[in-house]
Amino acid sequence: MGAVEDYLKLLSDRDWAALPAVFSDTGLVRSGPFADIIEGRDAYVSFLREVCSPFDSYRLDVHRISRSGDRIVFAEIDEVISGAGSFPEVLLFELDEDGRIRVVSVFMKHPGGQPSVSGGRAG
Repeated sequence: MGAVEDYLKLLSDRDWAALPAVFSDTGLVRSGPFADIIEGRDAYVSFLREVCSPFDSYRLDVHRISRSGDRIVFAEIDEVISGAGSFPEVLLFELDEDGRIRVVSVFMKHPGGQPSVSGGRAG
């Protein structure tokens, strides 16, 4: 498996000890769905641990992984959290020259949400 597949499995398993190995040694940036930025491997793993650990059950259901060239990977997932629900997301990854994750960008879908412009919903 590659770094992205490892990341998805390790995060779903909440394996905090193994997770740092999938990230680039330097320059890791995570851009969140609220335009929040986290820089650095240790800061990102700490953030994930804080966000994911409180739940009795947490998992990522992976629906599709797509690649564009050698360094860009997209993952369509549902983040499933006990007591909170299921949240569809698209994760965009950029890999470094060693195949480890250098950038994570999170895009959340909003089922049932209202479009910001009239006619913005298909169907």
